[in-house]
Amino acid sequence: MGDSARPESFARSEVLSADEYLYYYPRGNATVKMNDNTSPYGPSPRVRKLLEGRASSIIGGLQECTYYPDQTAEKLRVKIASLNSMMPGQVMVGCGADEILDLLARVFINHGDRAIVPVPAYWMYNRFATLNGARVSTPFIGKPPSLKCFDPGVGKLLFISSPNNPAGNMFSTQSIATLASTFNGIVVVDEAYAEYAGTSVAPLVNEFSNLVIVRTFSKIYGLPNFRIGYSISCAATASLMRKIKNPFNVTSVSQIVALEALSDQNFVGDIRERNAVEREYVRKGMETLGLTVYPSSANFLLSEFGSSRETVHSELQIRGIFTRKIEQPGYNGCLRITVRSRKENELFLTCLNEIMGGDS
Repeated sequence: MGDSARPESFARSEVLSADEYLYYYPRGNATVKMNDNTSPYGPSPRVRKLLEGRASSIIGGLQECTYYPDQTAEKLRVKIASLNSMMPGQVMVGCGADEILDLLARVFINHGDRAIVPVPAYWMYNRFATLNGARVSTPFIGKPPSLKCFDPGVGKLLFISSPNNPAGNMFSTQSIATLASTFNGIVVVDEAYAEYAGTSVAPLVNEFSNLVIVRTFSKIYGLPNFRIGYSISCAATASLMRKIKNPFNVTSVSQIVALEALSDQNFVGDIRERNAVEREYVRKGMETLGLTVYPSSANFLLSEFGSSRETVHSELQIRGIFTRKIEQPGYNGCLRITVRSRKENELFLTCLNEIMGGDS
């Protein structure tokens, strides 16, 4: 077989230039995961009760195992639509929010189209746009980020997160409305952490047909292992996404668990309040050490460590505490720290104090 017959010779250029995403994910009771923004509290009591039974009973008996899951996730879409005062046809359910983001790039990007990813941003926006053939622009929008002076120019697709990941701050409803009204393409607002903020710009999708809201069950709902997310948009956009998604991409177990999670909004409110208390506790503890900590409406904090970042990051890791280094222009001295339970937060602050030479 000659070189011309190697698989690489047939692959798209975007795939050849991409890196495989291999992210070290710590596991075990001896680690403190302050790097992935998941919830330390796990799923709601309703979901726990559901999962304590056998998987077969969750989906309605062993016979159901011989069927494919509902490819439209109708019951879940109806529930999501009801909670957000939308129609089910405006909701698209996918295998995690990442699949939704990838579908949006696949639907709207032709090779050579321009996509805009304002920095700082969740790094997967750039990846999905690039892999689907886009020319990606990454304008810097400040520290902390702001949309006030942001002119995206001309493009096909624009990605932002609110609360911003990794900064944690919210963008105002008015600023997003202005962006949707002036941008000549599709505006994607990733609301992965919106439940922590207690507010959403989802109502704007009925005013702006080019606006798409993306959410996940991996954060406040405590269900990252079930890989389930959704979008809210105009019905036309949801229909376009359904045309190209894999037909049976969300399992019956994931759909039923997500339905149970949505049925316990009191739990969501409780976790929001607990997170706010712990976030303030961690913020004050870090500021006592002289650190700059940026305002956050999410379940994480972004802090400036400057030249000591690498040392702090590695020393925390030695102690079993994992944080996230931000490798984006203007943010290279920052660590993003997930807000965890009080016990874990106390351990983090104790270790940080030790590393930075504070009072014992």
